[in-house]
Amino acid sequence: MALGGIGAAAGPLIGGLITSWLSWRAAFVFQALVIVVIIVLSRNLEDPLRPDPTRPFDTTGAVLSAVGLVLVVMGILAADDNVWLMIGLLAAGALVLLWFYLSIRAKERAGKEPLPSTALFRNRTSNLGLVTQNVQWLLLMGSSFTIATYLQVVRGYDAFQTGVIFTAATVGLLASSLAAERLAKRRPQRTPIMTGFVVTVAWIVVLTLGSSLGTAVAGTILVAGLTSGAYAAALITLAVIGLVGLAAAVLLPAKPSPA
Repeated sequence: MALGGIGAAAGPLIGGLITSWLSWRAAFVFQALVIVVIIVLSRNLEDPLRPDPTRPFDTTGAVLSAVGLVLVVMGILAADDNVWLMIGLLAAGALVLLWFYLSIRAKERAGKEPLPSTALFRNRTSNLGLVTQNVQWLLLMGSSFTIATYLQVVRGYDAFQTGVIFTAATVGLLASSLAAERLAKRRPQRTPIMTGFVVTVAWIVVLTLGSSLGTAVAGTILVAGLTSGAYAAALITLAVIGLVGLAAAVLLPAKPSPA
């Protein structure tokens, strides 16, 4: 998890470096090469828990869930271009995800093991954990995209300069990840999670106010107009989502349930 977060934060720096020195196309080629290396190296990994050959993989469930989520994401991305296309894609995504759910229920009634089991969502702690995890990645990806766009469009930074600024996030993720294990041993496990959401929401609020004030002081508010306001609105939305994650973290049990 620590390396995943660090990689997500370090991506803008590496991508910005490649984009500035070569081109944005080269950045995508570099990512494809990294995936190839991962595939090659993973061939030597041994699964400590070997799969049961009598339990087939739920290929239908995997395909339906992937298609449904892709349609939903495409619908969200189409919001600025075509409202009717957005509605159509979102509706199609919802129908596919409904099909996915009905497929799961049918397989469970038939005594099969779908991907995933609906029993997973009857566990309160599991549901709260899923909420905090999804909000965590939403905040990381959403804030990275919003801030990177603001720095390049409004402030005029190039890709490499934007990546250098994001180095601070990489250092923060590394430090917090290294300290997470010790904190989890000394404090209730929900305490670091709650602290992370509080710090993140406070940081987003300060950044929103700071960017707005800086734009006004520089006199570019007349030029930026609604553009700067859009970035502030995006960050405020992320802060509200962060509060949802904080609420879910507060509801997590203070002590892990006995096995």
